[in-house]
Amino acid sequence: MVIPVGPGHEKLALRAKASVQQAVGHGMGAFDVVEVLCQDDSGGLGRSRARNLAVGQAGRMAADWIFFLDADDLMHPHAFEAVAGFLPGHDAVWGEIHESSPDGQHTLRRPDQIAPISDIEQILKNDPFLTLQMGHFVRTAVAMENPFDEEMDCGEDFKYYLQIWGRHCCTKIGQPLFFNVRGQSSTGPGSASSEDWRLAVNQVFTQFCLDNEVLVDVPLAGRVAKFQLSNPLDHIQNYLAHEIFFETKELIETLYLLPMNPRVIDVGSNIGNHALFWSCIADAAMVHCFEPVQSTAMQLQRNFEINGIDPSRYLVDTTAIGSAPGRAQLEHFDLSNQGASRIREQDQGDIEINSLDALLPDAQVDLLKIDVEGMELDVLAGARKLIERDRPMIMVEVANRLKGRFFAWTGQSGYRIHRVFEMVNASNYLLSPLELRPGFHEHGTVACRQVAAKLAFAPAQEPCGWSVAEFVGNRFAARQVAELQWVDAAGWQFVEVGTQRVLHQAAHWRDALAVAGDAHIVLPVQSLGRLNQAQLGQLLAQLPQAAFSIVGIMDARWNHVRQDCCIYRDLAGYVREANACGFKLLDYQNIPNKEAFELDYQLGNEITILDFAK
Repeated sequence: MVIPVGPGHEKLALRAKASVQQAVGHGMGAFDVVEVLCQDDSGGLGRSRARNLAVGQAGRMAADWIFFLDADDLMHPHAFEAVAGFLPGHDAVWGEIHESSPDGQHTLRRPDQIAPISDIEQILKNDPFLTLQMGHFVRTAVAMENPFDEEMDCGEDFKYYLQIWGRHCCTKIGQPLFFNVRGQSSTGPGSASSEDWRLAVNQVFTQFCLDNEVLVDVPLAGRVAKFQLSNPLDHIQNYLAHEIFFETKELIETLYLLPMNPRVIDVGSNIGNHALFWSCIADAAMVHCFEPVQSTAMQLQRNFEINGIDPSRYLVDTTAIGSAPGRAQLEHFDLSNQGASRIREQDQGDIEINSLDALLPDAQVDLLKIDVEGMELDVLAGARKLIERDRPMIMVEVANRLKGRFFAWTGQSGYRIHRVFEMVNASNYLLSPLELRPGFHEHGTVACRQVAAKLAFAPAQEPCGWSVAEFVGNRFAARQVAELQWVDAAGWQFVEVGTQRVLHQAAHWRDALAVAGDAHIVLPVQSLGRLNQAQLGQLLAQLPQAAFSIVGIMDARWNHVRQDCCIYRDLAGYVREANACGFKLLDYQNIPNKEAFELDYQLGNEITILDFAK
């Protein structure tokens, strides 16, 4: 039993030694003899030095096994019995992490910890606070082969753990072997804060990944993207370590917007979470990546290579993207969150800045992704010509402090917010142009979402779950109400609401409206969706009545949900077109639509009624 005794821990060491004797009294399990080595470190040589000295002494004593117990902790009374069955097949055995009050009367299992653990992968991909602590049994020969790093003030524990687990047969069992007594840690020259420990452990994990190629497969939709990790504790890489894409919802949503074999510009690529998704899952024809942090860009390049992506389908560029040419330097880099790296403009900086318009004057782009930690408006400003020319979908992370300017930019640039994914200090926005460039989806989309209601419909029930015609008829009960409908087999029909009597039928809507008289005209979205923007303007301008209503789903996002010939428009689109024809909005109402219940909660699931008049 190795107990390093640091400055001021002499009395605590006596308590720890007594807990060992108590455990021996409960039973020694597979051990014949248990001896306690209290290694003096009152001179402040450090825990690692003290442990290494004690391991050497244990070796000279021909001890078969060692248990490391810190002076401020307590041995579990049944530790020797609990480990007995695991010793023959293992080189080291850890137990669950349990915490205790100083008097040992109140104990608690650390919540959310990972147990049992059978391989190093579980250690690499989980929070170190929830995996291992120092108290463990280890064969003396193994401990002698893997000494603690005496140059480290903290983090040496996990450097040792990874060495042991990487080279030997280890396990963590579902029972505690000791109690971690909180609030009595060392305060000597080698002590460290929890923040220091976190930083040191991240450095240990990073070095481990440098020394050992750590690869992970991330599957989705029957395909797989491979990633080489540089630190599985990093925020984004930890998702990948768990075989999940970071921001999966956002990425999947792009599949419903993008054309087949899309061309993507990825500004702020990091190690390629998004870029490899589009290359491996979406079959992107080209992904042009911009990542100014050199070490991250090298890892990004490596990830393309291990996936076997043809070099003609990707490019990794270390230029930083902004509004104009310039220079910058790396201002912030955090091993535990490399995606939050920031640069700062500096004339003598070693990072080149340029705009997308300058770098890609002729590129054709279907998706522009931007994640640049506060420089997003600069990137958009420097891509003005590209955006005007190609009208790409835009996926952008926007800091809270920039949202006012960003929302103004969307309106001025002819874009609408297709989806929003909220975070604490920022939001991810998926933008779609109000008008797509011609031929954008000529060859289809990457994926199609199927619409199916969660609630079963009765045989005669309307698709939305209730009768729109009945609602509209009652809304204008004092006068005749008629709908202008498109029927695939018959063309345009003017139909009386309520009776469903066809008042007139014609090949052109103008002729169908000839019998309108003084009826209140209702224009259903499903029928208006057969008209392009110019045709819609012509219809509204030539309506014989001074008032009319538009009824239906007013959410342009449905264009990428339903596979029919209807063009869905936002409410704002109809209002703008009606205003241009001399009408003003008098009233509107939103009604729940059962047909949309199965869809993403952010998709409009309402039928909207707009009333206009001259």
